[in-house]
Amino acid sequence: MQELRAHQCVLAACSEYFKRLFCGPETAKRIEFQQRWPVVHQLVRCMYGADIEAGTDPEIVLEFALSAQVLAEARNLEVNCLSIDDCLSLIVDQLSVQNCARILTHDEVAHHKELSRQVCGYIVKRFADVVRAPSSRQQLLQMPRNQIVYMVRELCRRCDNNTDADLIVRFVVDWSSFDTVCELLRDCKLWDWAVEPGALSIFRDEDTPLGAVPSNLLSAAQWRISNLKIALRESLPAKFVCGTYFDWSVRLDIADVTEADELTLMVQMTEIPLVSLILYYFSSDLNQTLAQEDILNRLPHIEYRCLSSYTLFHQNAPALTSS
Repeated sequence: MQELRAHQCVLAACSEYFKRLFCGPETAKRIEFQQRWPVVHQLVRCMYGADIEAGTDPEIVLEFALSAQVLAEARNLEVNCLSIDDCLSLIVDQLSVQNCARILTHDEVAHHKELSRQVCGYIVKRFADVVRAPSSRQQLLQMPRNQIVYMVRELCRRCDNNTDADLIVRFVVDWSSFDTVCELLRDCKLWDWAVEPGALSIFRDEDTPLGAVPSNLLSAAQWRISNLKIALRESLPAKFVCGTYFDWSVRLDIADVTEADELTLMVQMTEIPLVSLILYYFSSDLNQTLAQEDILNRLPHIEYRCLSSYTLFHQNAPALTSS
């Protein structure tokens, strides 16, 4: 058993746990910890003002990083002088294709949003290599839903070929434990995809360049139309809601509108990139899709129409080109 001496006043100043322990009616003189010696040693050093350091024990580094274990113990002991900012770069610098899945699914990562995102970002850039390793794939299949949603959002930004689309869709199907991709498509609409819950979406005009940021975001979040019936009679007013993956056209109908009506529209839009990716996956090999998926009975109506329209366009595209 190893022993570490420390001042009660220092420990109490840095930890609510130690403050209660040392400032109560029965002051403790000796405390025993079940944690590993390097973890306790690092934590006490931090309470004395030292920077956290990477472990030199290969077993500890392999399990995650010493810094993550120190973070967990600091949270348990209510230590106020140590935060994720003190450890973030140290942990991220230790990431590798071999350990990133283990780190992402470590219990402590769930308590630190920025750490989770940075580890996810590392995996996204090397996704094919990570999921093809059996042990890493098995670990990623244990991810909670909030992590899989964030990862899929980032993967969809980077996906630009059939091979990647197939890899991502098949992985998410395995993660979800569904038998078919159609079942996944239905279920994923219920997941929490909102990047900023409650945030208003931004409009742009038809003649505004794609991706241009409006100078006044407050006014760009409102579409105000005066003399609505006249506007609808002369030409259908339209604007685009700016999304992360696509821009979505919003149009109006003249029905049930009076001469004096004025309209202000505000939109809270949540994009579901996995739906678009699945439709792309289906359309990349229609024969295989028809053979493996009962899309007539299982695919939701609107997605079935999208896929049918694409099929008709795809079949007639050569004839249109040749004419």
